[in-house]
Amino acid sequence: MRCLIAEDEPGVLRMLVRFLAARGHSCMGTASAAELQRLSRQERPEVVLSDVGLGADDGIEACLRLKREQPSLRVLMMTGDPAHARRIEAAGLGPALRKPFTLTEFKEAAEPLGL
Repeated sequence: MRCLIAEDEPGVLRMLVRFLAARGHSCMGTASAAELQRLSRQERPEVVLSDVGLGADDGIEACLRLKREQPSLRVLMMTGDPAHARRIEAAGLGPALRKPFTLTEFKEAAEPLGL
């Protein structure tokens, strides 16, 4: 499965790319919402995993734009902020994966997306 990961913490981004690649998925990573938009339009991923905070950018708004462009896109948002978790659910982007998380918690959250 083609997946795109937007995460501004380099260690978390590397861990997720490695974990998903080891499970046979094709993964790309970025740390910015602008690059998330560009890569999504270019690569047409099936799944996007995104942190809410991408530097000064808002991952929720970026993912909402992507969903408007590609309604079948599956999205998993990640955040450590309870207020952001509520915004994610209110925006219709599903339950958030709360940071910090273990690989087991990530796997459980990602399984419904086909990962």
